Amino acid sequence: MIAKRSINPKQKKEMELLARKIKQGFMSSTTLSWVSRSAYDTAWVAMVPHPDHPGRPLFPQCLQWVIGSQRRRRCGFWGQTDVRGRPTLDCLIATLACMAALKTWAAGDPHCIEEGLEFLRSTTGELLTAYCGFESVGIPRWFAVVFPGMLELAGSLGLDVFPGGFSRVMEGVFEQRRRILADNKEHDGGFYYPPLEWFLEALPADHAGGVDCAEFLASHQNGDGSLFRSPSATAFAFMATGDARCRAYLEAMVAEASVVGTAVVSHGVGVPAVYPVDELLQNLVMVDVLEGLGLDEHFTKEIADAVHYIHR
Repeated sequence: MIAKRSINPKQKKEMELLARKIKQGFMSSTTLSWVSRSAYDTAWVAMVPHPDHPGRPLFPQCLQWVIGSQRRRRCGFWGQTDVRGRPTLDCLIATLACMAALKTWAAGDPHCIEEGLEFLRSTTGELLTAYCGFESVGIPRWFAVVFPGMLELAGSLGLDVFPGGFSRVMEGVFEQRRRILADNKEHDGGFYYPPLEWFLEALPADHAGGVDCAEFLASHQNGDGSLFRSPSATAFAFMATGDARCRAYLEAMVAEASVVGTAVVSHGVGVPAVYPVDELLQNLVMVDVLEGLGLDEHFTKEIADAVHYIHR
């Protein structure tokens, strides 16, 4: 065990003052202050047109976040990387969604889309091949549903993502989607999957004769107005139906995501992949952050309360 470096009384007082300031910030922060943003879901929220002004977005702050969140120094993609900073499968669907948002509103630097296209053309085959090489993993079910749908959306917006056609490994993903849609299994060999409608925004229009969004909302909408607490699915449902409860959910989420501590952000607003965020996750993240900062001794009560909540 590595001993902590000794500090003098002045340094100790400064650390205690800093801890109090951080504690005040933690106590005043919203749940979303702890949670990473999803480029994919933010892009879908950014695509929602204003009902009274269809030529502009209902959530321009989300579009602004998309414009500012492209990793332009890292091959021009959007989305989550792995622990080594390398692109993941999430980057493929996030980049497609973000390009679709920019194309929808003719927003951002034209080079943003060009860089996104170059990233997809140079990286997709390599990433898919790497996942296919892991026999115990393979292409995840969610990706096999969403990736083809996002390619089809991009094509409908005039984005020729792969002008030379799909590679064999990409064709394999489309075939996997075809089997998933045909089987529509919610469990397989002990594995339980979310319903396909969880990915409502990415399902082909002709799936099961087409999903009637209004009818689907009537039977599956949560009390908070969302579909499965999914910002992307709810954004799509709102665009299809104009449902007031969907809009209220999206507005509440964006409003909460706009606040960090006691300040309102002004540089764009990203949203999480799930909203509202479970309190269990919030407590886990809080403990991890405090211990990672080496401030756990100043937050013993808060950590004890969080651990008690987790194990109750």
